Amino acid sequence: MVSVMEWINGLFTVHSAFQAVVVLSLICFMGLVLGKIHIKGISLGVAFVFFIGIIAGHLGLEVDPQMLNYAETFGLVLFVYTLGLHVGPNFFGSLRREGISPDPLCAKRRSVSITGTTGITALDLRAASKQRPITASETKGRTPS
Repeated sequence: MVSVMEWINGLFTVHSAFQAVVVLSLICFMGLVLGKIHIKGISLGVAFVFFIGIIAGHLGLEVDPQMLNYAETFGLVLFVYTLGLHVGPNFFGSLRREGISPDPLCAKRRSVSITGTTGITALDLRAASKQRPITASETKGRTPS
């Protein structure tokens, strides 16, 4: 029978989906709890989660790379969704009230940016078409004759 300590040790060392959920949940929990601590009126708040994650990585705590990729993507989706819920109504309301300002300087900046980007892209494409392929003799340190 597996002892409790062996189970806990396996929980943090054996890569699985359950291990990733436990590790990420503990990091978030510890960061949120420690982020509420005020020292001289200053607290790190939610940012403390990042510091706990950095410390966990420094201590060698690892999560399955595929599960970590999934968690990162899911977190980004949740962030963008909640940001849209918070900012969305105010964004369209401000467009109705103020509209898009026809600032001449802004129009000049946009046209310079578009022209510059188009020019650089054209030059890059032209230079890329003139490059010759590297031959096998060049990779050995000899020049082709």
